[in-house]
Amino acid sequence: MGRTARRCRAAALLLAAAVTVAACGDDAPDPAANRSPNPPTSTSTTPFTGTTIEPGEVVRVDNLDGARLQQVRDGIVRSFETSVEVTEFGTADRLGSGDAAYQAEGDATLLVFSMTTDRTDREDSNEPDADVVAAVAVDDKQRELPDFSATESEADGEQTNYVVAVPKNRRSVTLDLKYNGVVQSFDLLEGKPTGERPDALYRPDSGTVVYQEGLTPSQFDVQVSSQTYTNTVTVRRAELGYFPAVGHEMPSAPDKAWLSMRVGMDASGTTCSAPLTAYTFTDADGTAYQPAQSTSQVSEPSLLDTPDAVVAFEVPADLEKGTLTMTAPHVTCQVSTATYEEVPASGTVTVDVTLPAS
Repeated sequence: MGRTARRCRAAALLLAAAVTVAACGDDAPDPAANRSPNPPTSTSTTPFTGTTIEPGEVVRVDNLDGARLQQVRDGIVRSFETSVEVTEFGTADRLGSGDAAYQAEGDATLLVFSMTTDRTDREDSNEPDADVVAAVAVDDKQRELPDFSATESEADGEQTNYVVAVPKNRRSVTLDLKYNGVVQSFDLLEGKPTGERPDALYRPDSGTVVYQEGLTPSQFDVQVSSQTYTNTVTVRRAELGYFPAVGHEMPSAPDKAWLSMRVGMDASGTTCSAPLTAYTFTDADGTAYQPAQSTSQVSEPSLLDTPDAVVAFEVPADLEKGTLTMTAPHVTCQVSTATYEEVPASGTVTVDVTLPAS
């Protein structure tokens, strides 16, 4: 065989081998051919084991995990001897975890807020005619805060947290303090106080009243038979507030307040009491005020106890200075055991009052 023939045969063998390899490759499986265009995804979720809150329902909680909170700049809301400060507010899709978790029913949203509560310990406090009620109002439908009491002073200053479920189409959500027809509110959607706010309630830096103690005493004389006796008049406390120290009558306007003074008379030889008409309060501008008719007075003083009268005047809420005067031609004194008579009196009692500035 010549050289040319051998070359042709070798080329033919190489071509046949290539065709065989190609044919074997066509029979091999293609991984891409069996791959699903949309691979399956896991649809398993952790079941909710907590509490579902119905719209309008309010719950006190300890765990705020999951809440989106904002700080509040002015969160003070006040009522009778009670001051609440909202410190934070916000929303949550789900609050807490596990069995202690909370979610809202349906398409409602969780609204969360934190607050502290302080009670004013007023000396010889006026007995309330009802409890201060704290409630959340969702579109005017109110639910009282659970575990809230305006009389539990041991919890003063402690932060408490609440969550309320609010409907998707809600118009207003407020925290309300209510007492004797007076409602004070905080807007839980806007994070600020709302509604009418009496000046006297928000004048103090803390508490619900401004006051002065340790006022300088004054004296007047009485004539019993042939004896002259001196009575020392002491204002034990002068306080200005929106709610009166005696009774439950509200001031006539939001810019008015009650100036209440607890007046005691310490006698030398006999104890006496002056009629309500004997008292006048004059402010620094010279405006004179007469006592309210609801003022409590002592009509028959006892030798066994120092007689006190609460004398109250309706004054401007921003009042700072003035003078209490007491003068009368006759007062009631005890002339013998269980015997009271009107006797002549002389002298003018003057007690200067200075309250903390607004």
